[in-house]
Amino acid sequence: QVLIEKLLRSLPGIATIFVLIRPLKGSSGVSRWQDIESTVFFNVIRRKFPERLRKVVVIEGDITEDDFGISSVNLDRVLSETSVVFHCAATVKFNDSLKNSSELNVKGVTRMIALCHRMPKLTDVNKLLTVCWLSHFIAGTLTLLQVLEILDDSQIDLISGDIAKSHMNTYCFTKYLGEIVFRDAAGLPTVVFRPSIISSVWQDGIPGWADAFQGLTAIIGAMYAGAIPRFPMLSVNPKSILDVVPVDVVTNMMISCASYRMNYHCETIPVFHCCSSDLNP
Repeated sequence: QVLIEKLLRSLPGIATIFVLIRPLKGSSGVSRWQDIESTVFFNVIRRKFPERLRKVVVIEGDITEDDFGISSVNLDRVLSETSVVFHCAATVKFNDSLKNSSELNVKGVTRMIALCHRMPKLTDVNKLLTVCWLSHFIAGTLTLLQVLEILDDSQIDLISGDIAKSHMNTYCFTKYLGEIVFRDAAGLPTVVFRPSIISSVWQDGIPGWADAFQGLTAIIGAMYAGAIPRFPMLSVNPKSILDVVPVDVVTNMMISCASYRMNYHCETIPVFHCCSSDLNP
């Protein structure tokens, strides 16, 4: 939603923004979007540019289905009108099952690429990937996906345990596989975008705003409230550096990278890192 708000506020030349939203718990995709656009984060848009909200077109779908489960009428419009794609959908649970993580973080990428190859106006595919470093790859990606189709949950859990030992967790592992299958995007003007840990808004929007009180936001809130004395990782190693980047910095860089790729030819898929590293930890 930070990306959508930025596009609406700062790029008035955009004609339409298709937003893929999965119906959830009895709520339609349209009603879920209405809940989002009515939040305080969209106050500036509602006050200064209310007409721009009409540019957002909700497309109900699910990345676990072929063609993302989009209806034939909506699919025809999406394929014919889309010129830029930001693919940010994924599971970010570190302890998610290998099967579910692969379905969202690997197969979801494959399905997105397949759709992009059918978009005649496509000028950029910007895929959001979180940074992870992995030492080696234990199996062919396609082979693993095929195996997951025939194993039961208990057998998959055994595989997940081995992966967690050598690849940190199923999240990092499937994100790595997602980059491997992203090579199928060859021929498309694509980029891989890797932010580090994303935090609340810095200055472009509502400073300090976050969409949910969980993860890093919850930990920081607990520290300020005195519920915990220090960041957990510092108890293990006081010299640890936590690489955190504000969400508005991430959003602005995503748009900049997409613009760069639209205007420059690249022989290979460029990879951009959005992180503070040791320059400004």
